[in-house]
Amino acid sequence: MRRWSGVLMAGALLFTAACGSNSSDDTATDAKAKQTPLDAVLASSTKTAEAKSSRVAFTILTQGVQGVPGGSITITGEGAFDYADRQGAFTFNLPAIAGIPLGQIEAVSTGSTIYQKFPPQVASYLGGKPWVKIDLNQLGKGAGIDFDSISQASSSDPTQALQFLQGAGADMVEVGKEQVRGEPVTHYRGTVDLNKAAAAAPPEQQPTYQKLAQLYSQPVPMEVWIDGDSRVRKVTTAVDLAKLTLPSEATAGAPAEVKPTGTLTSTTELFDFGTPVSVTVPPADQVTDLAQLIAAAGRGR
Repeated sequence: MRRWSGVLMAGALLFTAACGSNSSDDTATDAKAKQTPLDAVLASSTKTAEAKSSRVAFTILTQGVQGVPGGSITITGEGAFDYADRQGAFTFNLPAIAGIPLGQIEAVSTGSTIYQKFPPQVASYLGGKPWVKIDLNQLGKGAGIDFDSISQASSSDPTQALQFLQGAGADMVEVGKEQVRGEPVTHYRGTVDLNKAAAAAPPEQQPTYQKLAQLYSQPVPMEVWIDGDSRVRKVTTAVDLAKLTLPSEATAGAPAEVKPTGTLTSTTELFDFGTPVSVTVPPADQVTDLAQLIAAAGRGR
């Protein structure tokens, strides 16, 4: 479980118009017209973060993964996220697992920790309490990744995708003018180099982003849709799990012939920028720690 958690999180591992005189408007328009696709994508990362918060909608699609019934899993969700405080509240729509319908579940995130509220029929297998605590930093250590330093490795946290955009490559091209949620946007397509993104990260975060970059043997395909205020409205990444280079910590004990397969595609939409975000962490007596469950399962073998 720890090995596959590392794989999926790593893969998963996800986002101002000028004003004044006419002459200023003209200058801003001219400057924007001279922007290359790469310039536009790099600028959107910073501009979006300045919005402080937004609502978020996301879809995570895995296809062709070994051991997944039917070959694919789709997870969708929606909520709101505070970029500065790294916290958010969401609802997830999960497929049935082992014949158990999961449906819609609540989730809140703060820092590197996610709390998920499962239905009673699932909670009974997870310690009997309604909420499960998932400390991504603890799980990430099994894959050699400190998720606390790079916020959450999940599509519900757009700040990581915004940092990845700093690794956009010179192959970024403009696809055309489109709409996202009824708003006009410009669609760009290219790849991101996670080593480049790591170099652009704050100094204290660079070592961790470099570890994450080591998982990928080549640039990651990415598409991004940017509005007239240079803010990211939609971003999609696609990861070929077979091309991951997993650290020894993540593959310890696994047969040599067992390798990740399939693809993981993550799509995030951002809207209602500046929206208020309210997060309430569940009380401790209603929470089971996933790390403790995994440890207990290991001792029971």
